[in-house]
Amino acid sequence: MSAKVEDEKEKEMEYLDARRLQNNIERWLIHENYKFLNLSSKIEESNNPGVEADNSTNIDTSEDTATPPPQPAVKPHENLFTIIIKRADIYGNQIKMFCTRQYPDTLVIESTVPLKNNQNARYLRLNDTQKENFVKKIYDFCKSIQARTKISRQNGKLIIGVFVTIQDQEMFNQKDVIDTVTLVIEKGEKMSRFLLKTF
Repeated sequence: MSAKVEDEKEKEMEYLDARRLQNNIERWLIHENYKFLNLSSKIEESNNPGVEADNSTNIDTSEDTATPPPQPAVKPHENLFTIIIKRADIYGNQIKMFCTRQYPDTLVIESTVPLKNNQNARYLRLNDTQKENFVKKIYDFCKSIQARTKISRQNGKLIIGVFVTIQDQEMFNQKDVIDTVTLVIEKGEKMSRFLLKTF
């Protein structure tokens, strides 16, 4: 069997595994009464790979270098699947759950915390040194709550992604995934409170 055929079979298996995980996650979310949006099906139905793209630009990423995790601020068509729970917490933050094509065996669960309009305006008035200090404060806070972070810009607004990754296949079960969703919701709320108090 040629290397190309083996590579294609491996990619097909990864796709099937990701599709199975996606179906399980959707079933678990329904069971837990979460309302969600599946971006993956919209992308598959479209000939335009940019459908639903978030137009993110990276500003800063976590400095953890052990195993580089998939980064949350990617366009949905770069993911095997993307599930979004809108207004997942008391601050209206949303939760994104996805597996990237680059890391198909890793589930990322991310709370996206946008700056409020007045905070965003304040951030835009900062000089470069002040912006660096702000980013460092965000990174340090995420480290204190044991979360990874990625800061991006979407439609002119600063978005702080607070995320956790699941790489252990044994944790791809209803209890562990839902517990992690709950944990990420709490971390997103902590980030929102931190921003309200400090910025």
